[in-house]
Amino acid sequence: MIIGASPTPTRYKVRTQQREHYVRCGADLLLNGMRIDLDAEGLCPVCESIVRFQVKEKRVYQLRPSTSILHILEFLMDNGRVSIECEASPLFDSEECLRAWLNDYKGRPGSIFKPQEFIDHMSRVRELGRRNRNLPEAPKTEDSTNQRTSVDGYEEAGRIKGSIVMKRKAR
Repeated sequence: MIIGASPTPTRYKVRTQQREHYVRCGADLLLNGMRIDLDAEGLCPVCESIVRFQVKEKRVYQLRPSTSILHILEFLMDNGRVSIECEASPLFDSEECLRAWLNDYKGRPGSIFKPQEFIDHMSRVRELGRRNRNLPEAPKTEDSTNQRTSVDGYEEAGRIKGSIVMKRKAR
């Protein structure tokens, strides 16, 4: 089963050994890569440039362009699982395009990750959920608190138009 599968073409596509699937957002490309090896392709919503990469054993390879970045809006559901709001979770080819998109974006601020950082973050969230049977609180956004600076092994590295840029904590 493909996470976020869409019966109609979208700007995001995954290729597995079996077939090609369209998915709803940039986060779906990576969430599927946590389950199966795949080739992924997305179109930047700002400049329409193609972003391509492979995911093998939960690692991102051949990311082109290497400047690709995601805006992720995640929240904790009543059942304790983390959900992603796809409309607010696109994949961009560069920070410049992310900033342009954020200028027009009217939704809640989210978190900003490089593709591998997002997979690492979600792996940590899932592991904590399995261990504790209680997932950690989803990242707070600026509209709920201005004090949030870290979550699940990541820390705030800055903000872009209210969205939190997450970087892996130094060990």
